[in-house]
Amino acid sequence: MGNATSDLESNLESTDGQAQSQSQGVSQDVASLQLPPEFSVKYEVLSSVGKGGFGNVYKIRDIRTKAVYAVKILPLNESNLREVELQAKIDDKHVVKIFDTVQSPSTKQLFIIMEYCEGGNLLQWVERNRKHDLLNETVVLQMLYEICEAVYSCHQKKIIHRDLKPENILLDSKRRIKLADFGVARVLERTSVATSFCGTPPYMAPELFLSYLSRGRVPGEVEGYDYKCDVWSIGCILWDMANSSNRFVHTLQSNVGLNAAQAKSDSVGVKEIEAFIEKDVPQGYVLTKRLLHSMLKKNPEERVSLSEVLQDTTLREALENPLGGHWSDIYDKIHPDSAPII
Repeated sequence: MGNATSDLESNLESTDGQAQSQSQGVSQDVASLQLPPEFSVKYEVLSSVGKGGFGNVYKIRDIRTKAVYAVKILPLNESNLREVELQAKIDDKHVVKIFDTVQSPSTKQLFIIMEYCEGGNLLQWVERNRKHDLLNETVVLQMLYEICEAVYSCHQKKIIHRDLKPENILLDSKRRIKLADFGVARVLERTSVATSFCGTPPYMAPELFLSYLSRGRVPGEVEGYDYKCDVWSIGCILWDMANSSNRFVHTLQSNVGLNAAQAKSDSVGVKEIEAFIEKDVPQGYVLTKRLLHSMLKKNPEERVSLSEVLQDTTLREALENPLGGHWSDIYDKIHPDSAPII
């Protein structure tokens, strides 16, 4: 147990550093890019979008049609080809669409040509809107609903994402959710469990930590986790959007999932989570608090399913848009003089 905890802390430090790098973004010198002819004959690079732990992303243009896309550049290997295969399986309006792939055996690079999401990622969007006081519970809950729709589509294809966080949720020009980055996603049969320790620690469910910490304690016994781990991550993202201070789960000094996993009893972990929600979410956000309590259950068997969230009558009624358009029209009605927020 001691060695497992020590190794876990080392993994946490490494992954936290990676997440920080992703959230800050890294500017790229496009002119210095060495692109193979397999790619440059079809596309031209316009600008850098950012750099993450799994690859660099650029805004590009099709030389012939002038259509604009994003390209993610990864090492050419089986793991990254599997990412493309998994993401391409999911035909959903809230999942980033893949249009083309280019493989360069000479440079050992894989170019994934995807839908360009000019609205940036959810982390940037929340920071921007919180600064201008443009967030309210209806907007937060609609964002939640679209995230749940996207992840539910993945689960219907037997795919768990395992790295849900604001940086991996993009927005198009109309502020619609687009789920991205399937680098650690995997197919999981309904009767199976996963055991790999992966994801971004602040957004990881207690059962992932428990699965890691319990390895080797009981010979022949392997703990695991299933689709409910994504529900926990979505709960953390909901807290990111709904809390009244300018904070995010990844900036907290404590890790809620790990704390719950290491708690001496279920009641201790539950009390910590309840305090976490009640302290930071505005008092009037009654429905949001209820959803958070149901998503951040330490025991995955007690945790709400995405199907239950999407069919929640109170939530659906709260999101009815009398304007008849997309929910983002709420902005124009509430803040008619505000600058456009993408």
